[in-house]
Amino acid sequence: TQELLIAIAGPAVNVVLAALFAGIGIAVEGWDALVAASQTIMREPPRAELIWIMLVSANAWLAVFNMLPALPMDGGRVLRAFLSYVFAPERATRIAAVVARVVAVGFVALWLFVPNLSPMLPFIALVVFFGSGAEVREAKVNRVLALIRATDVVTPYAPRFEPGTTLGEAVQVLMMSPLPVFAVEQAGRLVGVVRREDLLEAARAKGSWGFVSSVLIREVPTVDPFETLDDARSKMQRGVVRAAAVMRS
Repeated sequence: TQELLIAIAGPAVNVVLAALFAGIGIAVEGWDALVAASQTIMREPPRAELIWIMLVSANAWLAVFNMLPALPMDGGRVLRAFLSYVFAPERATRIAAVVARVVAVGFVALWLFVPNLSPMLPFIALVVFFGSGAEVREAKVNRVLALIRATDVVTPYAPRFEPGTTLGEAVQVLMMSPLPVFAVEQAGRLVGVVRREDLLEAARAKGSWGFVSSVLIREVPTVDPFETLDDARSKMQRGVVRAAAVMRS
């Protein structure tokens, strides 16, 4: 339901804008002037009523185009949302992706056999074709992440720093660990995290005798050990840093 509402929101904005521009244009220029302008929009120099018609038609076409049932466009997401009421999310995505690829092939066929169509059509077809495949891969990842708990991927051997750890000591740890983010603890309590790139940049700028606390990030999302990795990922995407602390209550 949430995805359905989000997907509909984009085209709905274009519909509202088209109606708004049409209303303003009618009030300012008059209905007859706009109708006459719509019939000569591509054959005359721009004038006030032509601009109103262009604003209306652009938003109307965007609304129609976005509602085509082809992932990753909004219409494809609407289709997937409806399919999700019947099928599991991954299967719904697969079906929507098949529809999207049929639409993509249709775009190419139109471009090949109908003269004077936009040369952008085959490029749009490529975006739809490969974008739908990316949506299927994303659905697979989501299914796997929803089956794994946060506690299952926590390692007790991950290096930890203290706020007073020098940057030189931290860089030595970086040489032995591939992790992108490190916990910073004080008296056994988490006070934040530091990122690998921030530590390296600080070491170049301040030298070995600076402290880890100078690049400390205190706003760290927290997850319960029994939350799924999908929940953890959602929290990390909303946070300042792409990391989450697994905290026992």
